[in-house]
Amino acid sequence: MRCVHRHCPVHVDIPELSHGSSRRTTQIGGDRCHHVLSRFESLVPLVQRLPAGTRRSPDWRQGRLGLVDLPDVPARPAATLPTCDPDDVDVDVVVLADVFTSVLDREEAVAAVALLEAVGYSVAVSRLVPTAKFDHVKGLRRRFARAASAQRELLDQIEEAGAVAVSLDPAIALMHRHDYAKVDTTYPRHAVRPLIDLLVDRMDRLPPAAQPRSLHLFGHCTEQALAPAWIDGWTRVLGAVGHDVQRVSTGCCGMAGIFGHEAENADMSHALFDQLWRPHLDTGAAAGSGAVATGWSPVPGQTP
Repeated sequence: MRCVHRHCPVHVDIPELSHGSSRRTTQIGGDRCHHVLSRFESLVPLVQRLPAGTRRSPDWRQGRLGLVDLPDVPARPAATLPTCDPDDVDVDVVVLADVFTSVLDREEAVAAVALLEAVGYSVAVSRLVPTAKFDHVKGLRRRFARAASAQRELLDQIEEAGAVAVSLDPAIALMHRHDYAKVDTTYPRHAVRPLIDLLVDRMDRLPPAAQPRSLHLFGHCTEQALAPAWIDGWTRVLGAVGHDVQRVSTGCCGMAGIFGHEAENADMSHALFDQLWRPHLDTGAAAGSGAVATGWSPVPGQTP
């Protein structure tokens, strides 16, 4: 079976390629690693309750599951984000909580809410509804279809309240635009807007950067292929607040969803990163200024 994807920098359709693998896995009794990853988004908030030594121990996360380079799970924070009651939404914007930007890198969600409020939006954050990103890249279509249904229910509640749903991570925003529609042909593909759209709409209200810098901007590979206008938007917004922005054109970072976290793929993942990303990060210009990315991903072999 040829699994070619014309938008992928290496022309591979990972979900389609994985679909055959998932069927074989089901036939032989399942894969413990895949079952855990399928519940990753639901498990992480529970892991936050564990003692620090247990949360950070590599034994249960990596050795026993065949996974590598997983990010540390932070403790449950004392401060909470402004959440909304789905039956009583009284804001302009509802940020869709996701495990990456709302849990693993919570500072990103806090900063995004503050920035949206600074340009005049009233904002709340939704409850965490698993996106099933890993089910998608592993070709587990029944699980992915159930996640699409749950996401649609959440979006219907936000729309009925007259608010706009916003995603902070471009890969997840693009799941709403493209991937859920593959299992639900009537899915409201454009109901979720990327964060950059709202910032561009009110670019004249953005506060100037306290310390303007020279920035090298890296885009998510899927974003570069399917929504290059979003990266254009980030270039404009960062420039509008005073930064000097240089776009970096590159390909796959080596992660490809969960691919780079599987021990058997580690060497290939690192090789892809070293070939396509590291040269840009190691140049004198990038090393001496700031490298910023539009999406969330741990750097292979390093803590994100």
